[in-house]
Amino acid sequence: MNHLKSIFVIFLTYIMLMACKSTATQKVGIHPKGDELMAGIISQMYAEDAVKILENGEILTGREQIKEYFFQHSLLTPTQSDTVIMANQARGLTYEIGEFVDANNDPHKGLIIWQTKDTTRQRVFEFMAKMDKADQDLSELDERRALWMKLCNAHQVTELVNELYSPNTLYFNHKPLVQGRESLIKEYQYMNYEQYSLTLTPIIIEIANSDFIFEIGQCQQGYNGKYILIWQKDKSGKWYVFIDSNI
Repeated sequence: MNHLKSIFVIFLTYIMLMACKSTATQKVGIHPKGDELMAGIISQMYAEDAVKILENGEILTGREQIKEYFFQHSLLTPTQSDTVIMANQARGLTYEIGEFVDANNDPHKGLIIWQTKDTTRQRVFEFMAKMDKADQDLSELDERRALWMKLCNAHQVTELVNELYSPNTLYFNHKPLVQGRESLIKEYQYMNYEQYSLTLTPIIIEIANSDFIFEIGQCQQGYNGKYILIWQKDKSGKWYVFIDSNI
């Protein structure tokens, strides 16, 4: 909570500084003091190898790319933290779902993976989606998750990925980001071992908007850590895993 307050204070300072600019004479991202402050905020908040995923599927890899993005877009100010779950205490990894607002005061729902090293706490992964008041039938998600476990435990990896994951799916783990179904099928070959089985039990499910739902849960059996699934609805109204993570 103290960390959230300190980040909020930094954001307020940045917003006040940028509000002092003359918009008639300044272009986005070229105010020296504003850029310097924003660069400092981003360096404090994001790990050097952080990954940020945009709603359209664009991938920003590394602090410098994230910095360039925010030079052209408004920073999102945290308003509340809905859920904080310890994911891996030995590695200092924490999952957070929170709410944020942009410069136009439009609300966003964010899912962040934080890592604490010594006294430094930084984002290593981030996905933000603009919020709306969409109602979702979560029973559809239950059915999709049940099918995920059925195919996984039947050692049908190809069917699992092709049926449950979006074509542009992303898997964030210890290794570099895995992109696309074909790469994920290769990554998940260990599920084909006869002894392998896995159970997924949701801890928290948060609706971001009509297209995205965030899920954090507990794995059991083959892997006993926490997991993240970001579900995305396709044009036909079917839910697919857009982002998968279990670090």
